[in-house]
Amino acid sequence: MTQKLQDPMEAAHASPRCQHTRFNGARCGAPALTGGSLCRLHQHALRPKRPDYRLPFVEDAASAQLALNQILHALQDKAWDLKTCALMLYDLQIACSNLKRLGEDMPVAPDQQEPSLAALLMQKFGEMAAEVAAEDAKNPEPEPEWWKKKPALPSQKG
Repeated sequence: MTQKLQDPMEAAHASPRCQHTRFNGARCGAPALTGGSLCRLHQHALRPKRPDYRLPFVEDAASAQLALNQILHALQDKAWDLKTCALMLYDLQIACSNLKRLGEDMPVAPDQQEPSLAALLMQKFGEMAAEVAAEDAKNPEPEPEWWKKKPALPSQKG
């Protein structure tokens, strides 16, 4: 009896999803923990077993949000003093601003790269120039007299 091996990506996409509903009405959609209905983030945030104020490594918006929640819970539970929380929030602010710049610096695959504003403008100018050239070809206008005259150059003295 042979079992059909399932593609790992298909298995991952078919796995149960987190049932947490956000404030905007959308579901989380992250993979749920085995045997549970919530992802790791929401399992920890909504049903903590014991207070854990360790901050995650801030590498994306979700980990920054988790770090912010950890700091606020530590402040609320008086686990950390106000000055420590203020410094942590300041550090988190710096990390988030660095994440924005890091996202801008990260190379993007050519097929996923959005065109730059300059490329979009050049494309639009090219389209407009083609339209003007097509109109000029249909309705040629005589050149004005001032265009035909060449200015006299001043004589050079040696």
